[in-house]
Amino acid sequence: QNGPSLTPPVANKLLFGGDLKVMVVGGPNQRRDYHLQEGEEFFIQLEGELMLKTIERGAFRDVAVRGGDAFLLPARVPHSPQRGPASLGLVFERSHTLGEMDGMLWFGEDADLRDGAAADLGDVAYEEYFHCTDLGKQLAPVIGRYNEWK
Repeated sequence: QNGPSLTPPVANKLLFGGDLKVMVVGGPNQRRDYHLQEGEEFFIQLEGELMLKTIERGAFRDVAVRGGDAFLLPARVPHSPQRGPASLGLVFERSHTLGEMDGMLWFGEDADLRDGAAADLGDVAYEEYFHCTDLGKQLAPVIGRYNEWK
């Protein structure tokens, strides 16, 4: 029922707030930003495929999460969810503590983000931090400021 309200570039709607946030997310999307937060995120892919691009141990890593699969992303792992057409999933995360900041990171347009390529957070071209209460509402303005910057 939430599918039609999931539009790029964010395609994220908060279903439940409180101590545990539950978001429905859909595709398609093609984003180059990486999200960084203090807590874990639990992904359940209901339909289609999620390619969760991550940065781990100095390298870009791709994690495929297919319909029916689940994946727990550890805290403080930069990640960029790439969703295929007609994909639908749920994301669970704890609410953020007062003063806790989420980060959005962009690498330069010519950066090699392929699986296995070397990743250096010193190569981030643009970053912005904010206290996140509803990513579906707060991310679009951050993306807008990045687009104005570039």
